[in-house]
Amino acid sequence: MDMPTGGLTGLIDKAIKFIMNLFFFWKDWDRFSQGLLITIIILLIYLWFTLKKEQKYFNQSIKQGRRRF
Repeated sequence: MDMPTGGLTGLIDKAIKFIMNLFFFWKDWDRFSQGLLITIIILLIYLWFTLKKEQKYFNQSIKQGRRRF
């Protein structure tokens, strides 16, 4: 059942299994746990996008700094 797949496909496979497990457990949780999970997921997505944007600006500033010298 669990085949050792490397790289991106293995990661996607694990993510799909994780999401399926969340949906199976979803029915047993109360409203507070569901709200907490949604809040955590939204915060993680927001942080990821913010860090990606900051990294882009950081890389641009490094490149511009190298051109000056």
